[in-house]
Amino acid sequence: MSDVEDPAAPPLDAVLAVDPAALSGKLLSIPDEENALLRLADGRRTVKELLEGSGLDERLALAALGRLLAAGVLRVPSRGPEGADWFAAPGAAAAEEPEAEVAEPAGSEFAPPPESPPDVAFQGDAAQEGPERRGRARVWVVGAAVVIGALLLAGTVWARRQRAVPPPPPASPSRAERPGAEEPPPALLVTETAPSTAYGEAMADVEARYRAGDLAGAEAACRRATGLDPSIGAGWMALGEVQLAAGNRVGARAAFERSLAVEPEGRHAARARALLERLRP
Repeated sequence: MSDVEDPAAPPLDAVLAVDPAALSGKLLSIPDEENALLRLADGRRTVKELLEGSGLDERLALAALGRLLAAGVLRVPSRGPEGADWFAAPGAAAAEEPEAEVAEPAGSEFAPPPESPPDVAFQGDAAQEGPERRGRARVWVVGAAVVIGALLLAGTVWARRQRAVPPPPPASPSRAERPGAEEPPPALLVTETAPSTAYGEAMADVEARYRAGDLAGAEAACRRATGLDPSIGAGWMALGEVQLAAGNRVGARAAFERSLAVEPEGRHAARARALLERLRP
């Protein structure tokens, strides 16, 4: 332990306990690192034992104990007039503790009469039974308050950690779930007579994969269709639409230009020119 004393810190031999009434109003303002000190302050441990059991830096722990005492969350348990424990402000226990230990002088008004020795023992036991019971009941009440305070602190820490955990990122919607993409572009719809069964199947595969959000598969199907018959503008137009959806602006512009080259007045020519205008660098 360090020999440097902090005037605001309690003495190392002082016994500290939690004041439940003060703690309930300051739970949310107490830092997490001070919770270990509160959990150990059970009314029996000294300040030295609190410092050793908390695992915190000694200077920081002493400063935290000083703040908790100043805020009233911690109190120094003192001995009351009947032998029961009660919470006192820091320093009050030192002034009152010697008075609790002073023995009654012989012959005082509280001394039992000498002529009845048997009754003296009985009366002494009966006089001590009540304060002892009340003292035990007070200890149980304080212990229950400490347990409840610890549970509330644990709940507060858990709630803070739950708020600190970021929510999972939302899943990217598929092409069919995106606004304005309920239907594929006209070039992907198989509405015209295909030059061959294989070409028609390739274009149908383009539409199905595009609807499912499989842009890589849709691009592969487009290239299969244009490879079967490169003179049809719909295949190149579909390739440009798929690449545009995938973010490949350069590839989309080249495909739209190829569609206009093979069918300058085709059914998709107006859309190809509009998209080229939008993609102009």
